[in-house]
Amino acid sequence: MPQVTDWEGLDLDPAGLVAPERSVSEGTVRYELDNGLTLLVKEDHSFPIIEIMATVPMGDCRTDDGNSGISALVAETMQWGANGMSQSEFSSRLMRTGGGIWLSPTTEFTLGNCFGPSEHTALYFESLADMLIRPNLLEPDFEQVRDLMMDKYRLMRESPMSLASSRFGSVLFEEGSRWQADTATIAGIDYQEMTAWYGLCVRPGGSVIAVVGDITPGEALGFVEEYFGEWSDPDEPLPPARQLVFRSGPGETLVETLEGRIEAGVVFGCEAPAYGSPDYQAFRMMTSILGGGISSRMGMNLRERQGLTYSVGAYVQSAINASPTAFIAVFMTGAPFASRALEAAQQECALMAAEGVQPEELILRQYMNVGQHSMGFDTYKEVVRYLATRESLGLPLDSDLSNLREILSLDADDIKDVAARYFTGEWFVSAAGGIDENLQPLE
Repeated sequence: MPQVTDWEGLDLDPAGLVAPERSVSEGTVRYELDNGLTLLVKEDHSFPIIEIMATVPMGDCRTDDGNSGISALVAETMQWGANGMSQSEFSSRLMRTGGGIWLSPTTEFTLGNCFGPSEHTALYFESLADMLIRPNLLEPDFEQVRDLMMDKYRLMRESPMSLASSRFGSVLFEEGSRWQADTATIAGIDYQEMTAWYGLCVRPGGSVIAVVGDITPGEALGFVEEYFGEWSDPDEPLPPARQLVFRSGPGETLVETLEGRIEAGVVFGCEAPAYGSPDYQAFRMMTSILGGGISSRMGMNLRERQGLTYSVGAYVQSAINASPTAFIAVFMTGAPFASRALEAAQQECALMAAEGVQPEELILRQYMNVGQHSMGFDTYKEVVRYLATRESLGLPLDSDLSNLREILSLDADDIKDVAARYFTGEWFVSAAGGIDENLQPLE
């Protein structure tokens, strides 16, 4: 029988660490349309609701130098009306039914979601098709969107944490600034360039539509063929996704001094294993123990016990699929404590590499992952997003289950080994606030 361990008043029985038998994707039906569009349908009549999620291959990983942010500009302008309807006309016809629609760009693709009561399913398919295929893209709307985005990036420069985070890629990656939009890159994008980028990237080839809810696969296929069947690719090929490359050699530090600020935002990190590699899940679990919330090591030691930070955390982030990932730790602190807090956070990483974790720490995080899997797919929206993004990234639809099983197979030695391999002491740092280049407070 597995040993029951008592740890700080918690009974953590490893026997309870059991993965579910079925993936959230079970029962999903896939169709391939002649125009290259992929359709995924998961029928579920538990509620009279429909969720439709589309991904189109428009993301800044396909951009050239100097036009970072163009995908966000296009996506936002697309939401300012479609098929001759103004923004208010377009959105109000959905709101009257209890539905809604939105677009959101990521580095690799742009997500589009339309949803609402299933009695209006035809309207939701039609509206999503209007937004993707027939957006107004009016020049006055574009100019307003561009001005609003420039204001957003100006405000980011006033926030130490936002500024440090936005500059981190420049420190970590070769050509890191290529994907980092700012006021200069946004201001340099004109209307013709925006419409050309839309025409080049928003296409059926490489796009996915996932549907979850009160609908049969045959019904969903009929709607997609009706509203998306005539959609066609442009003559020009889709620009390839360009992976970023980590800087070689010792770590670097970039500091942006903000006069008059009494706080500082700090980001530091290093290269991490790629998604799907043998080390990835162990590294992700190690990062969760190290910086996943207030109860993590960094949360307890830096924030709760020493009072060095207002907030602190760590996570693993992939620039684009199949590329190396990055370990990223972030914290907000008072300017007088920036250097000391950075040293303490990096010491936590060194301790993880040298001594590893207690088995109880790992078991607790494994229990959290079991619970998160159960709770993370309790709405149609979460399921449809999972299906659409997994398909778009070329990942198995049942990877939710295989990933969880791999997590539950880890032991404390796996965590220590992966920390020792990647935490070499060579850190890349980006900081901003009322501090100088040595992370000391301004006089």
